[in-house]
This record gives sequence, C-alpha cells and structure tokens, in this order.
Amino acid sequence: KMTARQAMGVLEEGGLVTRQQGRGTFVTLPGVSPARGNGAPSGRPVCLLGLSRPNDTPRDAVNWQVRLLLFQGIVEMAFRLGLTVETDPHSARGARTEQVVNSFRRHAGLILHDEVLPEAVLGALHGLGVPLVAINSYRDVTCASRVEVDMRGGTLMAVRHLIELGHRRIALIVGDPRRWHMRQRLGGYRDALAIQGLPYDESLVAIEARGFREDGAAAARALLARPDRPTAIFTASDNRALGAMEAAQEMG
Repeated sequence: KMTARQAMGVLEEGGLVTRQQGRGTFVTLPGVSPARGNGAPSGRPVCLLGLSRPNDTPRDAVNWQVRLLLFQGIVEMAFRLGLTVETDPHSARGARTEQVVNSFRRHAGLILHDEVLPEAVLGALHGLGVPLVAINSYRDVTCASRVEVDMRGGTLMAVRHLIELGHRRIALIVGDPRRWHMRQRLGGYRDALAIQGLPYDESLVAIEARGFREDGAAAARALLARPDRPTAIFTASDNRALGAMEAAQEMG
C-alpha cells in the first residue's frame, strides 16, 4: 500500500492524475478538466454494456480497435461530466428478465453496444424510465436513442464510386440481412444501382453471416469463379474485405 500511495503521489505531482476528496483519483486527460460533484443529480453511475474484449480478438483485431476508440470516447465524456462509468458484461447471461432488470435499475442510464440485452429487458428498463442509448446496434432498438454511422449512405457512396469508375457488374458480400446494419448496407447497394439505372442481380449478392476473413475469401472465390464474374466487389465489413482481397490475389 505504501508503494502504491507513493506512486500515486508521483503521478499527481506530474499532473497525470487528480484527487477529489470523497470521490477518488482520476486520470487527467490532455486538455480536459474533470467536473466537480456527482454529475448526474442522483449521483448514480452510467453502465456501459457490450464493449468487453471479444473471445476472438486475434481473428477480429480491426473491430477490437474500433471498440477501444468507442470506449475511449465514452470515458472521456463521462470524465468531463463528472460521471462514473461501470461495465457489467456478465449480468445478462443466463439470468431471468426480472433479475437482469433489477441489476440495472440503480444506474442513471445504460449505453448499449452490440446485442447485449434481450428485447424484453430493454422494454422493461424503458418502462421504468431508465435512459437507454444504443451505439452501432445491430438491432432496431426502438426504445433507445441511437448513435449510428450512416451505413446506408456510406454504402451508396462506395458503390457509386465503383460505378463512376466504369463498373456495371458489382457484387456485394454482406452479412445476415435480418441484422439492422446489414439491411442498411444492402439497401445502400440497391439505392446506388437504382440511381444509376442498373438492374439489381440477386445472384451477385453473397450472404455471409459470420464476417470472418476466411468467410469473405470463400464468398469472393465463388463470385470470381463464375463465367460472368463481377468486375468489382463491395464488402460490408473490413474482415470480409481483407478475405476478398486475398482470394482475388490467389486467383490472379
């Protein structure tokens, strides 16, 4: 304990941490001054769900880097507002709906990433007045505010770029259309073709649900092995793109 106190003292002297009486010690972020007080009127913490380290990090390093950036932004803003952020990645696993709801009632709000809570739990929390914000959620969470990338618009821009380069047979490697993000990307692909007066050819759309690099490669091989193969491929994620590029290189 003495060593830890001395170390924290050195960090404080160097301006790397600040101590707040009754609240604790906080990392000092560049150009950011921590808010004093409890932030939320109730002093309750905000809970962040769905940003825990994935089990397949070595295979999904790109998405893990994105998660780290999301987490950094959330923590920095909470620090500015004087709010405490908690993470609780395990409470929803195998528990009954009422148990999960009760475990989150004490929070000032929930920030959701991915599909971490069932619809029944989200609906119950919404009914209790617990604020919910979904970040890049794969589901159409109607009871939560959303912070989203414009997936449909971004896809339209990418496919339109390929069309402007002269491509007319453009394939799509996309995930399960039942997922909100993938529906948006499929919709943007179809929008771009329609705007340019090009037909939608369902045979050029490869549905590949998992999103791993090897699956993107397999889908690309099947598309490029066709006698009327596409001249360009748009993929719905980074890992699918990396796999498709490997397949194209292998096939010359």
